[in-house]
Amino acid sequence: LDYELIESFRDTQRKIEFTYHRDFRDTMLVTNKYFNALCWWNHIFDTHSIDFVFNNAIEHILLCELCLPIAQKRGIPAFCAPTRLIFAPNILDYATKSYIPCVGNTLSDTQLEENFFFHFDFGWIPPFYQKRSKLGNAVMRLLLRLGGSLLVDFLVWVRNVLVGKEGSRFKENLLSYVQLLRMKHHYKKISTQPKEGEKFIFYAIQFEPEGNTSVCVPLQNQLSVIQMLSRALPEGYKLYVKEHPMQFSLNKPRMYYYLYNFGYFKNRSFYKELEKLPNVRFIDLDVSSKELNQKALAVATINGTVHLEATFFGGKPCIVFGGHNMLLKNAKNIVYV
Repeated sequence: LDYELIESFRDTQRKIEFTYHRDFRDTMLVTNKYFNALCWWNHIFDTHSIDFVFNNAIEHILLCELCLPIAQKRGIPAFCAPTRLIFAPNILDYATKSYIPCVGNTLSDTQLEENFFFHFDFGWIPPFYQKRSKLGNAVMRLLLRLGGSLLVDFLVWVRNVLVGKEGSRFKENLLSYVQLLRMKHHYKKISTQPKEGEKFIFYAIQFEPEGNTSVCVPLQNQLSVIQMLSRALPEGYKLYVKEHPMQFSLNKPRMYYYLYNFGYFKNRSFYKELEKLPNVRFIDLDVSSKELNQKALAVATINGTVHLEATFFGGKPCIVFGGHNMLLKNAKNIVYV
């Protein structure tokens, strides 16, 4: 481990620390894991003759994916799959950040929709909750329906206390959930209905933490993006912002992974900074994003599915802050910043 090696992969370090902060609060531990993995992978490339690297993962980036940037640094061809937004068979060339399509124009509209959009199944049971019997899984589904993942974690915590074991994150997750409820209450307090006839640009706030907005793009800060949009708007225009519908659903089994440390990425201070912008209007959660998309003069995003909707459902101008590595890079309505 030397300073030159560390400096060569600073951006990779930032990405890896982002990824692991979703599951760890101990920055010292996360960075230690990164340095150990960096040394290990660098040693592998020093002591083996490697001509080609392929990783069957999304580039988000995990310790096992360190082989990709190290290969790129050494001029070794490196590829990964699946791609970010569409889970059809395409391959990402890691060096050029461009997609190599492996399918022709044979996908139906239904198949395109299934590939572009991730459907959340809230009846799904995470593997660590699953039981070996149908009855056990039925009971688990009932508990999850009654009190979400927190109820299951509470029961596990009680059992561990009774038998003298440790290892439950119930207390930490409960504190995070209280923070989430306060955040949702604040958003409801400051949000309003759209005004009829008002000229506006629509920015759909994206879920945090999410790799597509915080790792896979050059500008990783939604606050900065919204501030820039606010200052660039002509006089008389408003910037409508609406929170992601999944942001406050972190007690659901499918979303529970994000609850533990979500406040590290987004909290009430995000809204309070946006409240300082006079032309920004927070929109109620019950207002349809499709309706806002249709009525807006333009839409804006970092890397979310709103740019797909703007393209497919009307060809609205879409201002994209996610760099040129987008699936719709040749669409005429996309405006790259």
